[in-house]
Amino acid sequence: MALLRRGISPVVATVLLVMIAISAGVLLYIWLQSYTQTALGSKPIPVELIRIVSVDYKKNSKLTIYVRNLGSTPVEIHKVYIYKSDGTLVQSKDVSVAIGPNNEKTFTVDNVQLAPGVYYVKVVTTNGNIAVSDYFTVSSS
Repeated sequence: MALLRRGISPVVATVLLVMIAISAGVLLYIWLQSYTQTALGSKPIPVELIRIVSVDYKKNSKLTIYVRNLGSTPVEIHKVYIYKSDGTLVQSKDVSVAIGPNNEKTFTVDNVQLAPGVYYVKVVTTNGNIAVSDYFTVSSS
């Protein structure tokens, strides 16, 4: 009669508790997954992603910038910064350039005076996203 009243061993109890915890976690994950999909709907979140393809500086004080919008939403570039290669800000210009999704735009910034040296350009959208160009060289000749 004493054998029928024994409890389960601590090892079996621990295994059962771990399995119950894992099952509860999986059920919570599945519920949250379906809840977030329902709450967000099936609309993709618009992404603003730009890239400076190239920069060209002419001696006539014009800086030509080629920018590609790789995102799924239109962007507007509102600021252009020109830096020396050591990170020193040389000039900043206000611009207004709209680029549609998956499009490329070329625009010119006037009245840019650059001494011979190595520079890079940073453009900023109205939402604060930034693209930085590769280095470009302005020669003395």
